Amino acid sequence: MKRTLIIVISLLIGFMNMAQEKQTRRELRRIEQERVALQVDSILKSNNYTFTARSANPLGWSTIHISPNYTLSVDSGQLNCHLPYFGRAYRANLSSSQGGIILDTKLTDYSIISKKKETQINFKASDTNDSYRFTLKVSTSGNATLTINSNNRQGISYNGVISGKGR
Repeated sequence: MKRTLIIVISLLIGFMNMAQEKQTRRELRRIEQERVALQVDSILKSNNYTFTARSANPLGWSTIHISPNYTLSVDSGQLNCHLPYFGRAYRANLSSSQGGIILDTKLTDYSIISKKKETQINFKASDTNDSYRFTLKVSTSGNATLTINSNNRQGISYNGVISGKGR
């Protein structure tokens, strides 16, 4: 009888410790998520960030995984974009060396819309051949989706991550 009582008490104490440890892990995870969300929010509000593409999603095609060398950088109203393009071009560029979306220009119509679990950034940019509309949706974890619409090409979206400049 004593032995059974000791085993039952030991099991109860073990289950209580496991429940307490599980609660602690949940709290630590929640605190870490809040810290990352604040960091992402401050990066976006600084207007000084880099989107690094991990995959491209052309209209009508399957997902294409790309190298992390393709980025879009925003630095206080200046856009530097170097992204590959897959899809249909309605008007071809005369330069055969430029097949992607390559821009180094000023932003226009820049706006930020903050929601509970996502921030949406809209802006426009243009070069001598085309004008582009960008929509960047960033989750609180730093994952992002960039959608680019153009006058002369089919739309394309990219999945990737946001980071501060120099990180």
